[in-house]
Amino acid sequence: MSEIAPSQKTYSLYAGDFQFRTPQDQGPIQNAVFDNGVTPVSIRHLYSDATAPSYVVKLFREAFNDIQQGQSLYPFTGIVGMGDFLDLGCRQEETPLMFSIRQLLATSPELKFVLMARGNHDGGQYMGTVYSLKNFLGLIDDFWSDSREDYQQDICGGRGNTLTISSAIEFFDSLLRGPDHISPFSTIVSQVQTTGPSGYTSQGISFDFKNTKKVFDDLWHKDNHQDRWDAIIYKQEDAPPKNTGVKKSPDQKETDFSNIPGEVNQWIHLQAFKQTEFVVPQKGSVPIYQITLDTQDFTAADDDESSVKGHVSAFQIGVVKNFIDQKLAENPNAKFKIIMHYPFEVMESSSRRALKKLLGHDAVIMLFDAHRHIRRHDQDVSDQFDLDRNTPLPRISVPSTTDETPEIAIEEMSFDVQGTHYTIGLNYTFRGIEEEEIAPVDTHPLVYERLTELELSLTENKRKLYESLAAKEIDIAPLVNQNGEPKYIYLNEDEVIAQLDNSFAKGVANAGDCRISKIWHTLRLWFDYKDKLMNQMTVEASLPQMVLDFETFLIFARHIRDLLVDEGYKDLAVEMDKKISQMENEQMAFTNDFLSFSQTHSGDELSLYNDLYTRTDLDGLFNFINQRLPEESEAKLFAIIAGRRAAQEEAVYHDYSNIRQPAAPDTVIITQKYSFAEQ
Repeated sequence: MSEIAPSQKTYSLYAGDFQFRTPQDQGPIQNAVFDNGVTPVSIRHLYSDATAPSYVVKLFREAFNDIQQGQSLYPFTGIVGMGDFLDLGCRQEETPLMFSIRQLLATSPELKFVLMARGNHDGGQYMGTVYSLKNFLGLIDDFWSDSREDYQQDICGGRGNTLTISSAIEFFDSLLRGPDHISPFSTIVSQVQTTGPSGYTSQGISFDFKNTKKVFDDLWHKDNHQDRWDAIIYKQEDAPPKNTGVKKSPDQKETDFSNIPGEVNQWIHLQAFKQTEFVVPQKGSVPIYQITLDTQDFTAADDDESSVKGHVSAFQIGVVKNFIDQKLAENPNAKFKIIMHYPFEVMESSSRRALKKLLGHDAVIMLFDAHRHIRRHDQDVSDQFDLDRNTPLPRISVPSTTDETPEIAIEEMSFDVQGTHYTIGLNYTFRGIEEEEIAPVDTHPLVYERLTELELSLTENKRKLYESLAAKEIDIAPLVNQNGEPKYIYLNEDEVIAQLDNSFAKGVANAGDCRISKIWHTLRLWFDYKDKLMNQMTVEASLPQMVLDFETFLIFARHIRDLLVDEGYKDLAVEMDKKISQMENEQMAFTNDFLSFSQTHSGDELSLYNDLYTRTDLDGLFNFINQRLPEESEAKLFAIIAGRRAAQEEAVYHDYSNIRQPAAPDTVIITQKYSFAEQ
């Protein structure tokens, strides 16, 4: 907690939609026809993913430096993460996230996450989003044999590599608490059975939300090392969790939450943090709390929209209101900021009804959301959301940190006293980084020399690809300019989709900007192939894309090696050279195996994909770029800028301009006036 005097400030950062992923995740889904047809906004070039962790660290450091240089006398209260830290919910995606967190903490102990709201990509995504039978996409379950377990096996390279809802919650809780203060997960989980709209039972004891203090003490667990609370709730509607027999203490056993029947639809994870407390002599204090909602709460989904839209249950809202009521009972001046991944507009209907009861509370002074990868600002959403309020409710939507125009939001919160009233000022600045900030041209000429050479290398590689397409009598006119030169430098999955034999897949690829046409052909593709669909996509899209990505990564790796030599990092250059030699030796055999395999269709395509992926060692190259390259070296700066250019070109290729139109200026100013409550 940070107690400050009148007319002072605090600073914090808000960020969302990191969607860190690894090369293996890219294959069966991210470069597949289904993803291209239904969610093109999620497509990113593989090399931009490779450098995303290093770029995100750079972005946060620059924002933190802005704060320290301009307002170093005022406290920094931490980073609020607004969901989708991962992409497919695979355990290997934890690595780039943990790397980023370690690098931020190495910059300053203050540069830490204080809240991490769960998004629809953060574990259990395809179980909760696709496989919930309470939504229309659950119908896929009837047409896809060997569904859940095989899917988890395929998408993350093994069932044990898939984060369930409970393991994801446990993972994020451990990141927030830090390695020195992790509590046994089972000791902070509240196992409840609801008894109606206003009550529940826990450990055989009945609770009613009217008894505020009793419910607060039962559900909200305080982190003893910081002003942070968790409410991790397992609703026992079906079977109780299994007992593993692993002892916690001589008379207790560890509860296993990793394999609970129906566990997708039974978890809620809420967090709260005391951001600051403004202290005014003779008048009292004004504490400010941030609260994250769990918009992946499927415990009470009651319509067919709940998986493709956000969901919160009335029970969850009751738990959040309990926190607010308790803190208002302790101090009637308390104010609250609500943070959620899904925006209100894309929540399903019962969730919006429940949320209105929370957002209508005048003690709630600010609303944050993410998910749509856009910046947005509303001075007051009261009329738009049909809220019954006496004061305005502003809203800030944060964009993605890893798209072609990545940004985070810097919050400057000020507090001023005027007699019996006080004013809370909330100023938000959206912060990104230009290439010149990453590596100024005048001080890093080697970086830009290599970027120019890289462009020539990739253009030549692209020309060879187009020649092979033309030899197959595939129309390449949309891909080249009037001189026959490639329009786009980076290899793109659409060029692979253009080679597909399946007519429905071609329908998706050729649907142009017509979203309805894309979705129609995509769904026809699903029904046409049923259980063979993933094998078909692997053969015709994922494996060809891996071959092309493999070649592209060799080009990047050679440029990084040469920069290391130029800078005098001889040991690292030798290490990179060994990795390049290993990849080159594997390349010919890899390509031959792929060509042979693509003609046989053995029925075990995804297993082969995982085997071939392992041989590429692209994960090793990811880790080398992010963790081994010196922070301010020419090689590291080259890698980051090349990754940004890859992301920008991917966006131009797909023309996301109609999806990501900024609806907020670079700086937003919000001012609210309040009266001191009698205490």
